[in-house]
Amino acid sequence: MKDWHYLADRRAVAAAYENTTAGAIVLDEIADLLTADGVTVTGATVQNGPAVFLAQFNYCTIARAMDVLCDYSRFNWWIGPDRVLYFADPDSWVAPWELTWDDIDDQRPVQTLGNQQYRNRQFLIGARGTTDPQEETFLGDGATRTFTVAFPIISVPDIVVDYEEQTVGIGGLDTGYQWYWNGESQQVYSDLDAAPPAAGAAITVTYEGSYPIVALGRDMGQIGLRADLEGFGTGMVDAVDESPSIRTQAEAYEIVSGKLARYAVEGQTLTFVTRRHGLQAGMLLTVTLPQFDLYAAEMTITRITVSDEMAGFAARYDVTAVVGPDVGSATRYFEHLEQRSSLGIIRENLQEDEVVILLEQFSEGTAWAEAYSDATFECPIPSVNLYPSEELYPC
Repeated sequence: MKDWHYLADRRAVAAAYENTTAGAIVLDEIADLLTADGVTVTGATVQNGPAVFLAQFNYCTIARAMDVLCDYSRFNWWIGPDRVLYFADPDSWVAPWELTWDDIDDQRPVQTLGNQQYRNRQFLIGARGTTDPQEETFLGDGATRTFTVAFPIISVPDIVVDYEEQTVGIGGLDTGYQWYWNGESQQVYSDLDAAPPAAGAAITVTYEGSYPIVALGRDMGQIGLRADLEGFGTGMVDAVDESPSIRTQAEAYEIVSGKLARYAVEGQTLTFVTRRHGLQAGMLLTVTLPQFDLYAAEMTITRITVSDEMAGFAARYDVTAVVGPDVGSATRYFEHLEQRSSLGIIRENLQEDEVVILLEQFSEGTAWAEAYSDATFECPIPSVNLYPSEELYPC
């Protein structure tokens, strides 16, 4: 069975959305790109999912965009053997039967324990928090036009000069404003074509600023369990991730919490062979195999390889299912996931002060025509009845 997920790896998507569902995002530009490569994308296999306040994809792969949407919505995505894209809540995509020993073919299942991404303490660096509104007042001296505030400014500031509201534009972009600012800069400055604030003038700047933060989360239960198992030390296993696009403490701690919920578990992988049909990648499979200490365990199917049906035998299905973050290489819906933001903001390959620039291809035709006149001049040739004169000259 061919793995079609590479079709989502080879195309880049550039798009931005506001106040729409995750499913609607998939059914827009992503659907257009995949459809052009032979993938079927319809509302029949793409669920709506939660509302997304803001989503910006700045020329990332479709697979990357789908990963981020899945982590935000807590959905799974995969491209089936029939080249159909699925985007669904895993709880709604349940295997039609429970795996027991009776379903296993003659080959014994293989169980692998371990989680290479395990951690019970999660650090998040590179993020920035947002201050409460700050108010700072400066006095003009008749010469100074640039004033520096305590924090980098992240949104349009309010500027008042001697109780008079000022117009504020973006430096280097806008014109005709009384004052200017730039994102992540600590400076505001008055219009260069106007006189600087007069001596003694009170300049009040009210703004929201940003500051660097390091978020730390702990799973105390897992720390204690690890310490007991090892019999020495603290039991702490640290992981450090960087997320420079985060701009609030709430987002940072939501990410930390999400990573711990995902990775602070002892993962396991089960591979088995069955001849019973009905399973698909992405399904949630209930497994009861007491020989492997699995009792009604819910495992996500990440890979299925189908061997052709032979005379007298049903098709053979080689299946990989997982608990925890360890997944096979064939499917991409759990790989390199960004974290879910409870604020409904998704940015990929993009900082907060950047915009998505969409390239648009178009063709242009020009019609033209040319007209000319052709005049024929006859040359007189002398003959019996035609001869030179003062007004007529031969060739």
